[in-house]
Amino acid sequence: MSDHIFSFGEDNFPKDSREYVTLDTDKGKLLAIALKTSGVPHIGTFTDKQMRFSYDADYKDTVDEIVKKASSDEFEEMLREIKEHKDDSSYLVLLPSVAHYLNVTEGTLRNRPNELQVQLCRMFTRLWYCDTPTIQRELTRAYTANRQTERDLEEAKEREVQQNNTPEKRETVYFADTQHRQNVLKGDEDHRDKAELADKEEVRTGLISREVIRRQAEMVRRKQAVKDKLTAEKTERERKFGQ
Repeated sequence: MSDHIFSFGEDNFPKDSREYVTLDTDKGKLLAIALKTSGVPHIGTFTDKQMRFSYDADYKDTVDEIVKKASSDEFEEMLREIKEHKDDSSYLVLLPSVAHYLNVTEGTLRNRPNELQVQLCRMFTRLWYCDTPTIQRELTRAYTANRQTERDLEEAKEREVQQNNTPEKRETVYFADTQHRQNVLKGDEDHRDKAELADKEEVRTGLISREVIRRQAEMVRRKQAVKDKLTAEKTERERKFGQ
């Protein structure tokens, strides 16, 4: 525990229309942020045990709602429910409450990107001590900003499509597509031509090989015939001399 005193707010509103509040609470920092976010002119101090401040009486309804929340345990219960989960999706348990402040159905929110759902729920925890109009305003601002961003992206894509849909661009695309088709066809023709040449070369090589074999066989037969003739003549001479 600390007795350090923290100051907050600015003394820039009329002194003759001020209300004063003293609270025994350890939520001074959260309430100071809520007062500022809710646009309440105020000035005060807080410790970890107590909070004192004055504010413009015209904002009494806003401050009453903030003070009422400070005296409840709803915020702690909400945090406990979130902490039962261990990832960002745990914040989605707050989606029904967020949908209520945005005045949309829970189903509508669940149809939005998951990142946006978590972002809105986390924002809701930071805004919880603010008054209702402030929560609605800030959540709506974030929600519509995201939708506007999505619309801007869609419009940018549409403009890009339209810019690329000119006669010149279409002609360029058509020419490129035609050239690609011609290249593919030429590639197929080249492949067929090479295949035909390979087949012809194989046939030619086969014919040459068979011709070489035939000639070699013919030479062998001739040599054998000459050899047989010489052998026969020698045998005949030996027979005659032997008589």
